[in-house]
Amino acid sequence: MRIGYIKRKNSSLSEIGSLYVEELSHYEKNAYNKNKGRYNIPGFRKGKAPQAMIEKLFGTEFGGGYPPERVVPEQANKKILDSVKAVTHKDMLTILKEIDQDFLKETISGEKFAELFYPNCQVPEIAEYLKSL
Repeated sequence: MRIGYIKRKNSSLSEIGSLYVEELSHYEKNAYNKNKGRYNIPGFRKGKAPQAMIEKLFGTEFGGGYPPERVVPEQANKKILDSVKAVTHKDMLTILKEIDQDFLKETISGEKFAELFYPNCQVPEIAEYLKSL
């Protein structure tokens, strides 16, 4: 993919061009090397902090949400939690029947769950329902 750019010289337009997005890393590295002496991060000598750390600290606004690589899993978690919140004001057996059944099956499928839960369950109706899944 190509992107356009404009070079300005003394407030007048001097050149219009385009370059491939893949070439941007070269320009990012040059910009970092040119400005790295301005950054003073505790634990590093002035200008010696790694480029990845500088990008993480100053590259995005704070409070911008989850990192890009965590967006999809967090959205899935939000959907699950929203469905749980919608039914949690009822008694436990009703909640277990109305909650997402695939999520419930995945939750109780662990080997330790049956070993620890069923002998200690105080409500036999809940134990029967979970065993039927």
